[in-house]
Amino acid sequence: MWYHTSDVPASKTFVANFTRKYGKPPENHAWIEYVSLRMMAQAMNESKSTDTDRLIAYFEKETEFDILKGRKGHFRSWDHQLMQEAYPFTVKAKGQAKDKWDTLELGAAIPGPNESLETIALTKEQNPCSM
Repeated sequence: MWYHTSDVPASKTFVANFTRKYGKPPENHAWIEYVSLRMMAQAMNESKSTDTDRLIAYFEKETEFDILKGRKGHFRSWDHQLMQEAYPFTVKAKGQAKDKWDTLELGAAIPGPNESLETIALTKEQNPCSM
């Protein structure tokens, strides 16, 4: 989950540019479309290829990507899961929203900055994709 109030410089720039163009802040789907395109462009530029097998190999190296969160993300090699920090959230109480898009209050990122992203993901043994 990503939310437009994220206090990350790159995220704030994305939100400002999107809002200026579309008159409203981006929602989670706009964020994932944007970072997905950026990840693919990075993979094509660095691998110097558009070949599917070469791109998969690039992603499977667990290359890090700026995903507009406090920590970079990467795709786990064995199941292609995007490893990223998560944000718990609560819905704002009635009357606390600044506008119609201000509905959530983000909590601190999990896992913590000194913890592995693996702590919030299924292990190989738990993951049905690895069987």
